[in-house]
Amino acid sequence: MSDHSQRLARKPATTTTGRPMTGATHASADPVAASPIATHGALYHARPALTLGPPGQNTLTISTPGDPIEREAERVAGQVTAAAIGGAGPVSGSVPKQLAAMPAGVVARDEKTAAEPATTDKKDSETGFGSPAAPWLVLKPLILQLPSRWKAAANKSAGELSLDDQELYGNFTGALQNLLYAGMLTQMSSYKPDFSKGLEAAESLSGVTDTYLKLASFAFQKDIEKYLGKEAKPVIMQNIGWMVMYGLFLQGGLVGFNAALEKDLNFTTIIGPAVKSFTEAPQGFARPLQRPNVLDPRWGSYPFYTAPSGLEAGVSGREDAAKPYTFNLKLGVNVASLADLYPEKEEDKKKYKGFELYPYLSFSHSWEKEGAKPPDFRNIWLAGMFFGGDGVYTIVEGGQKDKADDTIAETYLRTGLVFRNLGALQLGQLTSEYSLRPGGDLRTRLNAASSIKLVDTKTWQATLGMGIGGLLPSAAQPGALDLSGEAGLAYKTYRPGVKEPFKSGVSAGTTWRNQDPFDPTSGRLLSVGGKLTVLDMLFLSVEYHQASGGTETPGAPSLPGQDFRFMLGFGPGIFRWK
Repeated sequence: MSDHSQRLARKPATTTTGRPMTGATHASADPVAASPIATHGALYHARPALTLGPPGQNTLTISTPGDPIEREAERVAGQVTAAAIGGAGPVSGSVPKQLAAMPAGVVARDEKTAAEPATTDKKDSETGFGSPAAPWLVLKPLILQLPSRWKAAANKSAGELSLDDQELYGNFTGALQNLLYAGMLTQMSSYKPDFSKGLEAAESLSGVTDTYLKLASFAFQKDIEKYLGKEAKPVIMQNIGWMVMYGLFLQGGLVGFNAALEKDLNFTTIIGPAVKSFTEAPQGFARPLQRPNVLDPRWGSYPFYTAPSGLEAGVSGREDAAKPYTFNLKLGVNVASLADLYPEKEEDKKKYKGFELYPYLSFSHSWEKEGAKPPDFRNIWLAGMFFGGDGVYTIVEGGQKDKADDTIAETYLRTGLVFRNLGALQLGQLTSEYSLRPGGDLRTRLNAASSIKLVDTKTWQATLGMGIGGLLPSAAQPGALDLSGEAGLAYKTYRPGVKEPFKSGVSAGTTWRNQDPFDPTSGRLLSVGGKLTVLDMLFLSVEYHQASGGTETPGAPSLPGQDFRFMLGFGPGIFRWK
């Protein structure tokens, strides 16, 4: 020991009045022979520390838990008492500076309630089979806290709504509007769709997807998608085995019910939304600036242009007697989401340009049905991977179509680069595609698309995007050209006490392409859409689609040549206005 520590060990502790302390407050002159452990036994625990007060006054002060100086004193005391129990000699070495710097008269103690430094529980990130009570562990916060959430919501005024509340109510309003316009589109649209297809068209107009999930979120007063993807994620991962078993059980019941009613079968009604955050494709993966027409199968007739995203599995052809049976499977695994690399806020997630790894697969198998037209293709599959980081990503995919006699109908390949959130460049994509069909030449396409943020100030925001795709001519067939574009302009208005601005502006986009990207004689598809927004509180969305040229498939239902649809509705800004 150092001279100072030896003096501390030899000198009896005294009070400010000069009287030696006795009993529990006495400090022994020989820490080995007269240590508290030697006197009271190995299970002895020191009492709270004593801090000497000013002259003439005895003061008892309990030191702050976790004090660094006290911890160092406890460590040295532990060495001393260990030497006393084991019969070892005095502890060698000098007393650390932290202990030497302790004020005279401060007696260290063994603190059983001291707060330990916060550590990350590794179990939160572990994956296991888990407990049979796994569904209850996930649903308990949603159900037991539901009355308190509704009570809190009822007591909030419009000016007291949080950002999460505003998003929840905005999505609820959008979901209600989707249901309203789904019914209207069954009569207004020239396609005369059923309600489910009308709902898809309404979601395309409003921009609010997963209508039924949004309604359920409002009923629970909690965004279910965010809850499953963030708050409940540790519980789900720890009990993934039981969660999958229960999900399959419930899904099997729904499939059996639909089978009894001779409806098309969907095997992922429950499982798909539950794992959406882990299976959804990353930004920049899909083909940019391509406007869809969800009511017309010609817009999605080329199978390799439908990028797999999420988890989908089912059997079609049970409701339509003219169609063969077809099993469909789509699956992607978002590794970055599984590793919890994405920012929590949706706006920050759009700016993410870190690591991405997304392997994906789609597969369909068709077989004959009595009274139905034989399938054109027996098997169609596509597999690929999207990966990269620092805003630069690579996409590689390949697929094949097989005829009913198992001969190859087409072999497909696509490679390219994707750029994301690099300065003013929000999204860029450079790809090459190749198609080889029996009896034909190898066809090649070159595609380029980009979306640029022209202006983004406190009051103005402007974006511009353009895309071009070219089918190179071959020895036997001519080439073809596809065009696409979009533009947006918005003015930002601010209100006192509201952080986010209210936007007023217009956006528009168009796509003009071939139905079959490798067949210049196929029909041409034109899609035009736009949206007018006023203070994020009122919007008007319109779409126009036209199909021309091409050859109709014998026996296929006649489809309209054009269709116009619109939606006038309320935006989420009505819940932010103060």
